[in-house]
Amino acid sequence: MANDPRLKTELNCITKDLRRTILDIKQQSIEAYVQELTDDDESTDHSLWKATKRLKRPRMNIPPLRKQDRTWAKDEKEKADVFAEHLLDIMQQSIEAYVQELTDDASTDHSLWKAKKRLKDQ
Repeated sequence: MANDPRLKTELNCITKDLRRTILDIKQQSIEAYVQELTDDDESTDHSLWKATKRLKRPRMNIPPLRKQDRTWAKDEKEKADVFAEHLLDIMQQSIEAYVQELTDDASTDHSLWKAKKRLKDQ
C-alpha cells in the first residue's frame, strides 16, 4: 500500500492542486492590496510611495536563537524574548560589577582617609 503508484500519482495531483490554490490566494491578496494603493497625497497618506519603499527595502532575516533551555527560538516573539533576557542578564552583570567597583573605591578612599588622619594626628 505504501509503494502503490496510484496513490503516489493521486498525492502528486493533490499537492499540485494545493500549491496552485495557495498561489491563487496569494495573488488575489496582492491584487487587493495594490488596488487599495493610490498616489493621492491627501486621502491615503502617500500609501503608494510607502508600499514602494517597503518593497525596495531588503528583508532582514534573523536566524533562530538558542534559548537558555537549549531549544531554538524561531518566531519573532520568541526571538525578542530571548534577546530581552540576554540584555537583562548583561545589564545586571554590568550593574553588579559597577556597584562592586564603587564599593571597592569607597572602601579604598575611606582607608586612605583614615591613614591620612592618623598621620596628621601623630
